[in-house]
Amino acid sequence: MRRAVTLAWIPGLALLAAGGLAYLFRPDWVTWAGLLALVGAGLLAAWAYAGFDTILAVLGRRATRYGLNVTLSVLLLLALLVLVELISTSSNKRLDLSEGKRYTLSDQTIKILKNLKADVKAVAFYRPPSPNAFEDRRGAEELLRRYADLSTNFRYEFVDPDRDPGRAQRYKVSQYGSVVLEAKTGGGSDVKAAAPKEQTAPTAARDAAPSRTSPAPSKTSPTPAPEKPVVSGATLQEEQITDLDEEKLTNAIIKVTRGGKRVMYFVVGHGERAITDSGKDGYNAIRTLVEKANYETRELLLLRETSVPADASVVVIAGPRKDFAGQELATLKDYVRRGGKLLALLDPDQAASLKPFLLQYGIKLGDDAVIDVDPTSTLFGGSELAPVVSRYSTFHPITRDFKNVATIFPLTRSVDTTEKTPEGVSLEKLAQTSPQSFRGKLNQGQVRVDPRTEKKESVPIAVIATVETTAPDRAKGEGKGGNEKKDGEPPTPVKARIVAFGSSSFAANNYVGAFGNRDLFMNTVSWLAEEESLISIRPREAKSTPIFLTAGQATVFRWVPVGLIPLAIAVVGSTVWIRRRRSR
Repeated sequence: MRRAVTLAWIPGLALLAAGGLAYLFRPDWVTWAGLLALVGAGLLAAWAYAGFDTILAVLGRRATRYGLNVTLSVLLLLALLVLVELISTSSNKRLDLSEGKRYTLSDQTIKILKNLKADVKAVAFYRPPSPNAFEDRRGAEELLRRYADLSTNFRYEFVDPDRDPGRAQRYKVSQYGSVVLEAKTGGGSDVKAAAPKEQTAPTAARDAAPSRTSPAPSKTSPTPAPEKPVVSGATLQEEQITDLDEEKLTNAIIKVTRGGKRVMYFVVGHGERAITDSGKDGYNAIRTLVEKANYETRELLLLRETSVPADASVVVIAGPRKDFAGQELATLKDYVRRGGKLLALLDPDQAASLKPFLLQYGIKLGDDAVIDVDPTSTLFGGSELAPVVSRYSTFHPITRDFKNVATIFPLTRSVDTTEKTPEGVSLEKLAQTSPQSFRGKLNQGQVRVDPRTEKKESVPIAVIATVETTAPDRAKGEGKGGNEKKDGEPPTPVKARIVAFGSSSFAANNYVGAFGNRDLFMNTVSWLAEEESLISIRPREAKSTPIFLTAGQATVFRWVPVGLIPLAIAVVGSTVWIRRRRSR
């Protein structure tokens, strides 16, 4: 009996540990876990009572005290680590030391999530982590969790398409790693599920073997595909993306919460930069950017139109080479009078007919080319004819966040405000070159400047005009049904917006990705389209940063962890052991 009590500490510790683990993994077993822990504690108490004298004798030994000190130090260290983990988990602060801050959400994403009003849900179709899973579930979960931390209106869940093929079929998911975003826009809040219909998967899909990219077909009978929920009085917007990253996810949120596409028209017929041109001087990259932001791009030939289409959110004039006809200018003027939004990117010595057109709104185009002799321009890869700009309006929403952002403007003219501001117009200089700039004279395509007669100054190259006007009187049937004015009713006041840049090259394919050019262009579009909530610094592109090692460096990295470090530990341990043996 005495021997049994002496060994009672073994089952006592085992039962105590079992009770703790049971409560940790199955909190609903709290009663059984408590009983196990109580029995274990009783056995330990009986062991301590029966062997009290022996325990005191053991504790009096020097080796025991040394061992207890080590054990206590280890326990204190573990407690400190647990405390640090609890504090870090509750505060949820991160320090991103990666190049380009690739693990930090962009200003645009943060702003959109902070202002998110609609409930957005992301359904991610990933397999459980395994060696056979090619998609990066861990990275996707990390990204989605960061989004959810910033907004209570953003939720996400992971679905295994192999175990739940019905949901994959419902969302028309055909690839592992697909993410479907859904948001309810407008109307009421009741969501009702429609009755499922029996649907049979196509024969080819049913017979195909599981592939690397496609979810494996179910081996059982075809699963009825549930219908998408019917939202009472509201529209359920959906967007599916693959190869998840921050830019795609943020743009998808914009699409499902905006409730419809906006249309951006690009004027053609005067040698403008083409949105279909993928060469270095084209605007195909701009087209891709605005379409990612849920804009529809169309070409606009003004000679064929009596007015700018009513669905135009923004009209862009990008680098025309020929003059506009009087009819076209009249159409543009009418568009502005109706509260239109116009973006003009006009290169030096081109499309002279647009000078008087913009002058009536207080925007003065210079017959010059800006030369910036500031060494900073050449330091950052520019030239004297391609100023690197870092001076912006600190109050306007477009450039308010451009504190440490530079932009480059190849071959730009000056764009200034008139001395006298036209009535009903407010003007603001958006961007200016450095004070080390000249206004060079153009002569047969050559830029000439005489430093003795020309003074250095900060030259404005972008101007914003807000024009207060009135909507046309539609009593004569100009408008559509329901919009006609009644007799004696005052005209509706509207505000047109115009932004003029002295260069169209800064947004061309070979420059739009340089410095902050992309953000400047897209912020301008967002402001013109009256979507100020989208104005910010946009998500950074993922950048690969491989480490290239020489043969010698590779040898060092191969042998240090497997040879040198273990050898050093063995030498130190052996030295301590030998010295302690000699000291006895």
